[in-house]
Amino acid sequence: MVTKQITDVFYDKFANITRFKAWRKYLRWAYNKTLEDTKSVNVVSISKRVNPKCLLCGVSGEVTAEEYIDFTIKTNPSSYINIIDLGNPQIQSVQNLVAKKYPKDRIIVKNANALNLNFIKNHSIDWIDTDGFLAYFDDTMLLRLVIEWKRILKKDGYITFRECSGEGIIGIVINKTRLSIGNRWMPRILHEHTTKKIRTIFENEGFTLITKPTFIPTVDRFLIYNS
Repeated sequence: MVTKQITDVFYDKFANITRFKAWRKYLRWAYNKTLEDTKSVNVVSISKRVNPKCLLCGVSGEVTAEEYIDFTIKTNPSSYINIIDLGNPQIQSVQNLVAKKYPKDRIIVKNANALNLNFIKNHSIDWIDTDGFLAYFDDTMLLRLVIEWKRILKKDGYITFRECSGEGIIGIVINKTRLSIGNRWMPRILHEHTTKKIRTIFENEGFTLITKPTFIPTVDRFLIYNS
C-alpha cells in the first residue's frame, strides 16, 4: 500500500518528468484515444453525455491535472470533475491550480484513498481515468480497487488507463526492469501486473476489457466497461 510519506517523495521526483513537454503530449494523445476506443465498442463517451461525472484517480501533480481538466471541459463543458490522490503535495498543487485557472468550473479536488471513496455515491461516475496507477497496489489491494470502482461506476460508465503489459519475453524483461528501477527510485511500492492478470481481475468482477497498444513499447491502453 502506498503511504503518504512515499507519495511526497513521488511528487518531488515525478515533477522532473512532468516538466517536459513530452509528458503533456503523451497525456493529450492518451485522453484523445479514450474517445476513439469508446467509439470502437459503442460505449457512449463523456462527449455525448449530459452532465457527466468524471474521476481522475491518482494525479502526479498540477501538470497532469491541467491536461485532464482541459481535455474533459473541452470534450464536454457540462462535466463534473473529481480529482483524488493520497499525497498532500499533489492535492495542494492541484487545488492551487483549480483556484487560479478554473474557479468557476465544477471541480472537486480531494485527498482520498482510492480504496475507500465513500464520499462518492454508488453508480454515480461516468468515466474513471488513471495512468500507471495499478502498479502501486498488490494483488489483494488491486482487487479491492476494482470492487470500489465497480461500486461508484454507472452501469453504462467506463474506465480507461495505461499500464505495462508484461506480456512476452521482451515485455516481461522490460516490466521487471521498470519495476526494479522504480523500486530503487521509490522503495517498495511498485507491484507487477500483467495484462493477463488485469484482465482476469476485471472480468471476474463482471467487466468487459479491451486493450490496444500505445506508441510506448510494452505499454497497453485499457478500456473497461460493464458486461
